Amino acid sequence: MEDHKLPWQYRDACADILIPLNVCRRALQYRPWRCVDLRHAYESCQFDRYNKRVEAHQKAKLEKKLGKSLSD
Repeated sequence: MEDHKLPWQYRDACADILIPLNVCRRALQYRPWRCVDLRHAYESCQFDRYNKRVEAHQKAKLEKKLGKSLSD
């Protein structure tokens, strides 16, 4: 990640998709109709991670309300 000069804010679970996406973008001069598959994969990864955070927050909120653990 440091070799690709990826800022620390983007070093998450989706960074393995972001690095090739940025390489593709630079190689093709940031043309919006190129690198579509990588862009979709990265945005999908970000969306999935967001949904997991929301689900975890809702679960914690429900556990707090009920006063017990809802472990799987």
